[in-house]
Amino acid sequence: MTKRGPAAFMLIEAVVATMILAVGLMGVFSAIHASMEVGEVSRESGMAGEVAQSKMSEIELSPESALGTKEGAVAAGERSYSWQTTVAQTKDSDLLSARVTVTYLARGVQRQLDLTTLLRQRSGSAQ
Repeated sequence: MTKRGPAAFMLIEAVVATMILAVGLMGVFSAIHASMEVGEVSRESGMAGEVAQSKMSEIELSPESALGTKEGAVAAGERSYSWQTTVAQTKDSDLLSARVTVTYLARGVQRQLDLTTLLRQRSGSAQ
């Protein structure tokens, strides 16, 4: 029978330490990947917000000429954002209801952003 010395014990320690390190690194890489995905979705959402705000600004400049429903699309780099605006008279004759909807794909999932506001009419112009 041979006696196992400290070298064999150190080898087992090294293997266990390497396995623990590998599991830890897998968790770190998984967290980095998830963070990158969240960042991409956030960028897409931010761009959709910019498109919606731009369309709402156009409506606010001339709400009466925007009455009804209009649709279109905006390309930003490799992405496309579909938009729809709806401006309608409310029960209060001084107010218009304005809604902008932007539809886009983020990570293969169709998402939608809505902005809605009331605009006050005054002498044929919005305030």
